[in-house]
Amino acid sequence: MSDPTDAVRNLRRQDARIIVGLFYVVAARRVLCEVYKQGLYGKSHVWFFIGWYEDNWFEENLIPENIECSKEEMRKAAEGHLTTEALMWNQNNQRTVSGMTSDDFRLRLNAVLKNVGYDIDNLRYPEGYQEAPLAYDAVWAVALVIFELMKDLRSLAFNKTMEKLSRQGKRNLKDFTYTDKETADDIYSAINSTQFLGVSGHVAFSSQGDRIALTQIEQVIDGKYVLLGYYDTQSDNLTWFNRERWSGGKVPQDRTIVREVLRTVSLGLFVSMCTISFVGIAWALALILFNFLHRHR
Repeated sequence: MSDPTDAVRNLRRQDARIIVGLFYVVAARRVLCEVYKQGLYGKSHVWFFIGWYEDNWFEENLIPENIECSKEEMRKAAEGHLTTEALMWNQNNQRTVSGMTSDDFRLRLNAVLKNVGYDIDNLRYPEGYQEAPLAYDAVWAVALVIFELMKDLRSLAFNKTMEKLSRQGKRNLKDFTYTDKETADDIYSAINSTQFLGVSGHVAFSSQGDRIALTQIEQVIDGKYVLLGYYDTQSDNLTWFNRERWSGGKVPQDRTIVREVLRTVSLGLFVSMCTISFVGIAWALALILFNFLHRHR
């Protein structure tokens, strides 16, 4: 998105109140600046953005990206917006399938990043840092399905697959080809039933292959992201902390409310206008009669 002016202006013309923005962070900064210029923020609007941006994304790289808004203006436009994202870290700090807790993984990751030059102590992280636990657990998921690394965990996906392959006379996954639907179905079934505890939390997959994870909901309050709650798609359960804050002290309306109101004029004005109207009607009738009587002259 090079210039979001027309798009944001169109939202204003349509009187949009709840707006979901799905774009990368560079485009998000341009949109947020235009939101400020158009006044499409505050107590009458709610914005949803993607949750995996860095916490201070609306204040960074404004000059290099030629954003025509100051940090203060960007903060005003960003205040109160909501984000949702898959939960990135195991909240219970339990020991995971890798043998590490989420804190152990974080310390090891930060140590590696420091060695390659990132100023972790001053919260200078590389892009994609927040997704690191998901990437790590994704590798584990692939490993557990493809390689027989943990024979003592009989519930893991690869072991289930190997048992079925052995019964079919196929001793090695190298025998698999993309035309082998039977084996493909077994692998798909095994992946679908794979579950383990990773550094990003409980790892499981839906029938469509999507990662099943808690959804984290946050809101920007006083320029900082505040955790509002979690949503568990498996149990359809919402855990809410009642920390939200709305500009103006109330939830913005999701639409323009139209109320029909009867408006009347004062009795004095009504009587005087009626009198003038009657006089005008009488005078017009008199002229019509005069013209009728003297129509031959």
